[in-house]
Amino acid sequence: MLGELVPSNGGGGLVGRIPNSLTREIARIDGKAIALAAKVRAAHFVGDAALHSVAQLTLTQEELEKVVPNAALRMAVIGDGTTAAIQSIVLRMGAEL
Repeated sequence: MLGELVPSNGGGGLVGRIPNSLTREIARIDGKAIALAAKVRAAHFVGDAALHSVAQLTLTQEELEKVVPNAALRMAVIGDGTTAAIQSIVLRMGAEL
């Protein structure tokens, strides 16, 4: 990362001298950026999984209601409860990030 930010003199050496404090600050910022990117990827992964899970639950519920119409209310309660649990997980993760 440092080599991308600081020009070289063509022979691999750096132009001028970079203070150690600047090198440490660049490393700190780079580490923070990597950590934030990992959090973004984790949030995307969890959100994507949650959306797909809720969609699949909805499709399954609709299909089962056609087969067993008398159980539609019970299935709706189960589907809504499961969706609420998924939502809780996503919200908890968001608060922890």
